[in-house]
Amino acid sequence: MERLAKQMEGMEFDWYMAITRGGLVPACLLAQITGHTAIDTYCASSYGEDREHGQIVTHWKNFDHLCRKRILIIDDLVDSGKTMLSAVKEIDLWAPKYIETAVLYKKDCSIFEPTYFAEKVPADEWIVFPWEEKQNIQQEGSDD
Repeated sequence: MERLAKQMEGMEFDWYMAITRGGLVPACLLAQITGHTAIDTYCASSYGEDREHGQIVTHWKNFDHLCRKRILIIDDLVDSGKTMLSAVKEIDLWAPKYIETAVLYKKDCSIFEPTYFAEKVPADEWIVFPWEEKQNIQQEGSDD
């Protein structure tokens, strides 16, 4: 997170936009580092039950408050890049002043080039974030 914050030094954003669910924790951590408090969510997903890339599912909401604002869209990673591309296109409909993007990891197969990223990783690398460990343990130990 510190690497992302350092890259963004001197940039000013009116709103952080976390892509749910993956971008929630990174947006919160980045906000703690930068002192930013205006955070919203863009609800989208591109993974199916089998962890394969599926269609992007979004939940439309009103983003009138983003008009003429400086927006930073945050997610945990860009894999295919389709989710981030969808978020940028949809948020752009609300006429922000500008949109930039930040992720922890950029996969080398991504069709989307984020403005800021902490690390580039191979396309076939599956990343498990520390805040996902409990979820993964519960799923592995489930008898359902």
